[in-house]
Amino acid sequence: MPIATIFDAIQLSGATPAVGDSLSTSGGDLVGVSDPIVFDTAIDHQINPGDTTEIGGVTYTVSSVTSYFVDATLQDGSVVETKMYSISLSDPDGNAIDFLINADPEAVGPAADLPLITNLEITDTTALPDDYVMVPLIDTNDNVTLATDTAPTAV
Repeated sequence: MPIATIFDAIQLSGATPAVGDSLSTSGGDLVGVSDPIVFDTAIDHQINPGDTTEIGGVTYTVSSVTSYFVDATLQDGSVVETKMYSISLSDPDGNAIDFLINADPEAVGPAADLPLITNLEITDTTALPDDYVMVPLIDTNDNVTLATDTAPTAV
């Protein structure tokens, strides 16, 4: 089975977001950034539903993948439009973890770096197909962090 490693996964406190949702560190919606997450994948260079990863000794299965356009507000007040992928995971007991992963420079240009995020507003779905993500679009360890002292540590 191929292995895929991704970076800059922002853990959410709730379920997969929808267009119009606003997620903040101050509201507890953005939990932390996980680097790296390693997936066992069925198809090389893709993460699809059914692929697996281990977090904290628990095996999670990818249940869905969605792509969005997002306005990221940084601590300095600037707003950066970017592209993010939502990956939802579930364990055998039905527990879920949801992440938003910022696309790398080859997909979004300089918006790949998002230091000190305070808010993410889901503005639209992308023209990209749902249900999988091409790993080369999310496999670079960019500067993606949450604003300090506003969110607990990720898994």
